[in-house]
Amino acid sequence: MFLRGCLSALVIVASLNVKVAAPQDVIISNGRAIPEDNLAYPVLFSLQTIIGKSLASGFYINTTHGIYLVTANHFFGELDSILKDTTTKQFRPDVNVLVTSYSRDPSDNKRNSFLVNLRTLESGGHLQTDPTTDIVVITLGIGERENNQAPSPVTTVAGVTVQEMATLGTVGVSIEAVKKFDQVLIGNDVIMYGYPTSIGLSSIPQLDPDRPLLRKGIVSGKNVQKHTLVLDCPTYQGNSVGPIFEIDRELTQTKYFLIGVAEQYVPYAMGSPTINIISNSGYGIATPMDPVIKIVEQVEQAEKRKAGDLP
Repeated sequence: MFLRGCLSALVIVASLNVKVAAPQDVIISNGRAIPEDNLAYPVLFSLQTIIGKSLASGFYINTTHGIYLVTANHFFGELDSILKDTTTKQFRPDVNVLVTSYSRDPSDNKRNSFLVNLRTLESGGHLQTDPTTDIVVITLGIGERENNQAPSPVTTVAGVTVQEMATLGTVGVSIEAVKKFDQVLIGNDVIMYGYPTSIGLSSIPQLDPDRPLLRKGIVSGKNVQKHTLVLDCPTYQGNSVGPIFEIDRELTQTKYFLIGVAEQYVPYAMGSPTINIISNSGYGIATPMDPVIKIVEQVEQAEKRKAGDLP
């Protein structure tokens, strides 16, 4: 039996309202190892600049107060000299990022596409970074639901433009199904989602760069000092901030919890004392969800103060 408990769907209609479906409203297929709508978790961030296209993975987080996008801060930071005004240090007005994902119905090839303007989001306080990690959280929509079982509209913030929507909308992770660092169980299986766009050769088109890939491993350990997770699961460029789910198996249930985001691979050096060849060891490092939870809580507290609900 699959006990999902961490999936929420959002459907954006022409009025730019977001409707968040009840968490138990999921698609489960007999025989597949994961609920079918989980295949829609990964989000691809695409940014075209004068030096080429930059790509990164990410995902949605849903709460009772809003919808959020999570991705890697270096996706923007490495291009500061191109994307930002040299005087104000703000994003240039014409910097737009294309955000795409697939429908929660695997048979639906229609994609969900948003265009987000970084200058508008930054000016509105809807683009927040964590100073200690490579995490950036973008507020997509703000609204209220009375409880997780009762969908209600969530209005998109300024700077977000809907280009295309699949019939069943996009899929996000409910905040209630997110584990913090101390709750992660060493030895449990994990599934990593993302767009590892750096692998493969253009001369041998074996992979579709517009389609996400899954990779399975285990939680190998924790680095308590650095507050990171060690995974027996290779990661590559493009996987950055792809969501990682821990699989908790009980007697009659299988539960999935979001535990972290892909950060980097662990290198392995081999060769002679004078010549070293650096390769991927097969182990990966993940940032736990603690900073994401903290940012989301801060954003929602600020919104409540703005609305007069908090002093």
